[in-house]
Amino acid sequence: MTAPTLDSLRDTLNGLQRRQARLLLARQLGFALVAACAVIAASLVLVANFASSAAAVLLVAIVSTTLIFSICSVAWRQSHRAQADQKALALYVEEKFPDLEQRLLTSIEFSQAGKKSSQAGVSPAFVEQLINDARSHVDLQRQQVERVGSSRESVIALVAGFSACLALVLLLQEFAQLRQAAQRLVWPFALEETVDVTSTAMPISLLVEPGDIEMQRGSPLTVTVRVENAQPGALTLRLQDDRLNWRDYPMLLDSSDSNGATFSYYLPAVVKDSNYLISLAGEEQSSRQYQINLYDLPEIEQIDVAMDFPGYTGEEDRIESDGGDIVAAEGTEVTLTVTFNKPVARAEIQFSGAESETDREYVNGSLDVDGLQATTRFTVASDGVYRITATDLQGLQSESPLDYYIRAIEDQPPQFTLRRPGAERDVMPLEEVVIEVDASDDDGLGEFILNTAVVGEEDKEFDFLPAV
Repeated sequence: MTAPTLDSLRDTLNGLQRRQARLLLARQLGFALVAACAVIAASLVLVANFASSAAAVLLVAIVSTTLIFSICSVAWRQSHRAQADQKALALYVEEKFPDLEQRLLTSIEFSQAGKKSSQAGVSPAFVEQLINDARSHVDLQRQQVERVGSSRESVIALVAGFSACLALVLLLQEFAQLRQAAQRLVWPFALEETVDVTSTAMPISLLVEPGDIEMQRGSPLTVTVRVENAQPGALTLRLQDDRLNWRDYPMLLDSSDSNGATFSYYLPAVVKDSNYLISLAGEEQSSRQYQINLYDLPEIEQIDVAMDFPGYTGEEDRIESDGGDIVAAEGTEVTLTVTFNKPVARAEIQFSGAESETDREYVNGSLDVDGLQATTRFTVASDGVYRITATDLQGLQSESPLDYYIRAIEDQPPQFTLRRPGAERDVMPLEEVVIEVDASDDDGLGEFILNTAVVGEEDKEFDFLPAV
């Protein structure tokens, strides 16, 4: 009975031993992947930024290969340590399950001692009873014993390892310099051969776009540089807008190939005349200076609106400074005084939104120009929109003029209501008749007269407005 029971204990320990070996192998694999990716990334950065000769690249390749081999060796040795003997594994299980009370460890020791235990005075019946007791306790906690050892650390290590590999692949796809460094690590002598050929046969050249340029003040500008016969790690845009100090801006690498690389830099708004040049890293070579000359298009800075209202409105004339939109009664005479940002040669006003194309209420025309200012007059006749364009002394025309609206207020007829007597009625001679009338007008009443007619008499007028 002892042999089957002992074999069952050993099978349980063997299964636990295999599980521990798998968990340790997964954990060591994850750690090895993280460490190897870190070594590869560090090697690529060193080659891309510091190693310029084939000898330096070769040294980095040897050191990184040695480190990766050492990492793999350590991981392999650590994973094989899981193949511990059953006595050590039994001790590990006893530590996890104190209620076994050394039964499993003692059973393994006596079973390994064999005949020596009998010669030492230990009866076989006692050994058999001890093994049966250990087996019964293990059966009570079989599921817990078979799952001893957490898999959480192994899973985390594997996820970290594969994440590091994915991050390394993404870095290689994103940065051309790292891809070039990887090629140089694979074959360090390719760089030396390429440099020897290009340096003797084809000099480095810088193709700068747009070069010298004239542009509108405040517009954006993108400077693009194509480097031929070289692949520099960095390129600098040097800008001078005060005729004294130079400011440096690192350019961005757009693309690269076997013949060279392309860099660019975006200036969101250029507001001053400037000079610029392109400099290679370390100022080994620079382009010539280029000029950025700015110009200003004619633009409206202010519109003053003078309004001469019709007499029926009773409103006083007024001037609206720094306006443009017009809200006035029909028939109002409007004078526009437009101030520009620079002297102009001519200015024009265009109307839109007239009531009909065949009978336009407004007529396009030219403004009277005097240096920075221009004036024009028109009469408010209907709703509409106007815009003003100008041409300066150099022939530059304004772009995207603003629209200003005209709101014409139509003169409405007076409204009145007869309150009393309210209808025809018969009255006695000499009887008084009270007449009550409500009257109103949007612009106020100019006169309010009651006309009466009596048979055999002349018509009479009664002014309802109080005397002023």
